[in-house]
Amino acid sequence: MKKNETLMSRIALAFENSAKRFDFENTRLANLSPDKTVESPNPQFELADKIWVDYAADADVQLSIGPGKDDKGLRLHLTDIGQSGWFSFSYEIGISTLRTARYLGILTACSSNGIAAIRPCLRYIFEDGFSDQFFPDVFMMTGGTDEHLGFIKPDRVLLEQANRAEVLFFFEGNAFDVTLLGTENLYV
Repeated sequence: MKKNETLMSRIALAFENSAKRFDFENTRLANLSPDKTVESPNPQFELADKIWVDYAADADVQLSIGPGKDDKGLRLHLTDIGQSGWFSFSYEIGISTLRTARYLGILTACSSNGIAAIRPCLRYIFEDGFSDQFFPDVFMMTGGTDEHLGFIKPDRVLLEQANRAEVLFFFEGNAFDVTLLGTENLYV
């Protein structure tokens, strides 16, 4: 038993150290809790510097963005996606750090009122467009609080061609009520 505890402690320490390589991004994400609720903001709504929510313009999206329960986290309450083909929460990630990573890990804590699903994505941005690489896992929530961990091996060719990179959480479905309690990027 002692050997397993030591191994688990070492694994936990390795994950804690891996988050330090993305300290700038992780600090911005940790401090993400709005002071007030915003009803149906415009697409590409900037929550903080290089952190935003997005959906199709002129799609009659019914959305509420505000603080979570007890003012913890970021609550995204989509009551109707309207005619938008997507809804995403996204943030820029340091491409120079990403270029040296073997894998990018995402650790997120969420609470939901009901069923919700998030499909994480790594977006490579070029001068003339972008390319998306989806994580192999979908983060499923069935109500209550959950933690999710996913990894992706960045595409080396796309990383070298890209000017910037972003992480996107594409939310599945026509309606959801999710509070993002914390998100960390892990360098592996």
